[in-house]
Amino acid sequence: MKKIYQISALFIFAVIFLAGCDKNPAEYLKLKSVKIAEGSESGGEKSLEDLRDEAKEYEDEINTQVQASAKLGPVYEKLGIKYAETKSWDLSIDSLEKALKYGNDSAKVHFYLGAAYSNRGMNLGDKTDFEKAVFHYKKSLEKNSSNSEALYGLAFTEFYGLGDKENGLKKMKVVADSDERNINARFALGRMYYESGNAASALSVYEDIYSYAQSMPSSSRKDDYIKNAKANIDQITASYGNSSK
Repeated sequence: MKKIYQISALFIFAVIFLAGCDKNPAEYLKLKSVKIAEGSESGGEKSLEDLRDEAKEYEDEINTQVQASAKLGPVYEKLGIKYAETKSWDLSIDSLEKALKYGNDSAKVHFYLGAAYSNRGMNLGDKTDFEKAVFHYKKSLEKNSSNSEALYGLAFTEFYGLGDKENGLKKMKVVADSDERNINARFALGRMYYESGNAASALSVYEDIYSYAQSMPSSSRKDDYIKNAKANIDQITASYGNSSK
């Protein structure tokens, strides 16, 4: 009975309270529900000016983040190149991948990623690294088709990394033929011919290098070119004799 009494008393209080209002109970409840929905009684509604300020604040934060991201790309590129120069291939790859992540999608970044993956692949014998190297060399060439270093790296990786001797040799020939001053490419081409069983073409390449180096100004590099070219010529002629010519 006590519980029923308490409930009845509460009901009477509510009726008395509502009866004391100017509006009828139904109208009061209706108005109150609208106010709650609008937020006037649940912590306050933000003004138009407050919302504009809040939007501007968030826009400024986003702009700051975008600017920071744009700066991070070039920094990671430089860091990746520095690591590559010390042959720290894992660290170089990590930094250069971050350069891409932060929007530095340049031919240079792809070239150094190709070089880093290719060199790490040579160290570990990892075919996946060679495939990634090929991907990045090709991306570099898409952005800068005149990048002979990227084509050189691609040719080298295809020939020695993936065992695609035919395509690797063809690409190296393009590099070597495009600039006779690129002695490294010409030596690489001669080696590829030799390892592909074409001793005659290899001998021809080394003889051309020997003749070209003779006309170069005196330097330690000239002496190295002449010495290495002659050593390869002697090796081929000793193995194949005149039949290589």
